[in-house]
Amino acid sequence: MTTIQLTIPDVSDEQAEILIAMLDEMGFSGFEQRESQLIGYVEEGSYQPEATQQILNEQQLSFTISRVESINWNAEIGRAHV
Repeated sequence: MTTIQLTIPDVSDEQAEILIAMLDEMGFSGFEQRESQLIGYVEEGSYQPEATQQILNEQQLSFTISRVESINWNAEIGRAHV
């Protein structure tokens, strides 16, 4: 399964709260806040690129998108102990 990572730099705490609420309604299920950056995660099948871009353009925010391949950590740990 592939996850989409959305990174939004230069976000205030107030903007982050609003964006988290809006993105959550669009299927994003995990968020990280780092200094002035917001990172959100959504399954690739649920990702709505046009709607995401519209929300961020309305807020006049830039963003980057990257794909993150899921890792089966149980299998990886099992291999390390063999």
